[in-house]
Amino acid sequence: VKAVRDTIRSEAARQEKMTKDIAPALLAGGGELLEDILSALETDTREAAERLEFERAAQLRDEINELRQMLADEPAP
Repeated sequence: VKAVRDTIRSEAARQEKMTKDIAPALLAGGGELLEDILSALETDTREAAERLEFERAAQLRDEINELRQMLADEPAP
C-alpha cells in the first residue's frame, strides 16, 4: 500500500511541476491547448475519485483551479 501511495504522490508532484512549467507557454499560445489539458485533468479527477483515490483527485482539482485562475488572469489579446 505504501509503495502505491508513494507512486501516486510522485506522479502527482511530477504532473504539478510540469503543469506549472508549461502553463505560461500555453497561455501565450491563446489558451486553447490549456482548455484541452483542463478537460483531460477533469477526466483524470473523476477517474481517480471512482478508483477511491481521493487524495489524487484533490491534487488534480487543485491543479485545475490553479490553471483556471491563470486563464482568468490572462489579459485578452
